[in-house]
Amino acid sequence: MGGVVGVDAAPVQLNQILSPEGTITQHNDFPANLKAWRFSAHPLKRCVTSVDPVDWGGLDGFDPKCCYLLLLSYSVSEAKAQFGAGSDVMEEAQVLALAQSAAGSISPRGLASPFSSGEDNPSFAFMNSGHLSHSFGVFLWNGLQADPVVKATALTKAFALERQLIEQQECLQKAYKSESSSLVSKLSKQNHAAPPSADQNTLLDNNELFQWLLKGPRRSFERHQDGPWPNIAQTLTQPAPVSYTHLTLPTKRIV
Repeated sequence: MGGVVGVDAAPVQLNQILSPEGTITQHNDFPANLKAWRFSAHPLKRCVTSVDPVDWGGLDGFDPKCCYLLLLSYSVSEAKAQFGAGSDVMEEAQVLALAQSAAGSISPRGLASPFSSGEDNPSFAFMNSGHLSHSFGVFLWNGLQADPVVKATALTKAFALERQLIEQQECLQKAYKSESSSLVSKLSKQNHAAPPSADQNTLLDNNELFQWLLKGPRRSFERHQDGPWPNIAQTLTQPAPVSYTHLTLPTKRIV
């Protein structure tokens, strides 16, 4: 992961990504880029939600009273090839320390799967048929103690971001191409804890985003496939299950 995932050198507001205006940086030093925004309630006005970019260098953990919208954009060929090379123990420890914080603060449902994945989305595949060079994963994490208004705002923005990524190729390019620094170098400033243990690896199994960060983006069928596909010949030779659709039920004869 060390040379694969970059984060923005300067904070990028969510509206900068959603807006059709703005310039696109012409290069990116990393095959993948990770952005995140924190949604929090105004201390005095419940109907007002603040949206702020996450500073990975200053992130000690996730706040259970907040919601988080995360976007991983990546070059399909480059990212998957480099993610496959694996990561060292220090990188895993830093990511797993954040996974530990997320597991205690974020709803398990949001951690378990992406809100939207470009490679799994038929509309995105159709709009980019023939030149699917880049893709994305959007993750929506709701804090366990987040206010319903904050959750509703985060959900609305997640749908808006998904729509822009699918319909506007410039939006994906804007998210991917940015002045970046290494995510690992940002996390290392926090001295995130110790090498992973068996329990920490269990936490990682329940956090799809951090699975992507360590092992690379994966499709939905790769997440839910239990073991190899069954052998077709063996499946065809198995006896067919009993069908009840053609059985004739006895009828009462009226005398």
